[in-house]
Amino acid sequence: MEDHRTAITTNIQNYRYRLKNIKELSLPNDDLGFLQTFLDSTCKQFQSQIRVDLNYLRPTQHLFEQMTATIRGMIEVKQAESDRILQETLQANEAAAQKREQKLELVVTVVGTGLAVSGISSQVATHPTKEISSAYQEANLPSYLGYSFIDIVIHLLVGVILATPVGIILWCCQRK
Repeated sequence: MEDHRTAITTNIQNYRYRLKNIKELSLPNDDLGFLQTFLDSTCKQFQSQIRVDLNYLRPTQHLFEQMTATIRGMIEVKQAESDRILQETLQANEAAAQKREQKLELVVTVVGTGLAVSGISSQVATHPTKEISSAYQEANLPSYLGYSFIDIVIHLLVGVILATPVGIILWCCQRK
């Protein structure tokens, strides 16, 4: 509205200037009264109408400013709640990731212990079936299916047997 008021004021000044120029260039019997009437009555009516409109709008402008401030406050509250929920979710995800990592470390430790024990037992006793049951040697079985396979199974069982208590102890320590 202020912009319109400024535009109308500028246009009135320009109109007055042009009307003055037209009067100077017109003939003495030319009737230019309607142009002066437009300037005197209609332009004043436009200016007064804008003043009235501005007087109506100024009180509501304060209400609009308050409403805008209220909406901004509501948005800030919602954003803060959203940020808090996001932070809680991120913390929960981080805690779950740490738990998974601890479980993975436990599994890797237990499996590593079992494989290490199996490796050590295979180095200490390369053919445990020959040492344990030398009386039960069957000459008919091929070595890759017979004793070699049984030797591997025995070494893996030794690893599992010794890794299981280690896993249980570590699991109990992590729970505390």
